[in-house]
Amino acid sequence: NPADIPSRSLTPGELLNNTLWWNEPPWLQELDNTWPLQQADIIFNLPEMKLVKPTSALVCEINHPYSLLDPSNFSTLRRLKATTAYCYRFINNSSSDNKQVDLDRRQQPTTRAASRNKGWKPTAIIMDLHPGADGKSRVATVRTPTGVYKRAINKLCPLPIDN
Repeated sequence: NPADIPSRSLTPGELLNNTLWWNEPPWLQELDNTWPLQQADIIFNLPEMKLVKPTSALVCEINHPYSLLDPSNFSTLRRLKATTAYCYRFINNSSSDNKQVDLDRRQQPTTRAASRNKGWKPTAIIMDLHPGADGKSRVATVRTPTGVYKRAINKLCPLPIDN
């Protein structure tokens, strides 16, 4: 192949004098019925060839007469999940034996939050500041009614005291 000649480590000077590069091979100038015939050696069992395993796919559609929702009616999976959860919540809430349990379950978090005084920390007194290597304090030792703790400065809210 004349196109392979430059890639076979010929220098530009050698390429200038190469007749095969600048002219076609001599047998190409003859009629095509006089061209040399060459039998192609076809190797069928090459190690690079991968064996193709036959595979089959099965697609089935199950139509339940008691199907609650048709997934093809929803544009996204998120909407299908939300609607399914809404339907299950409706079924659960509409059954007669769950009404008292649901009411107790709804009241439980507010009772628990009120009894724990959720969101409020006990009053603390800053005992000591701990400056870092850059001289800025990021940690403080605080005393609370339950003990002495180290807290991050951003978790504290200093209040002005007139004393």
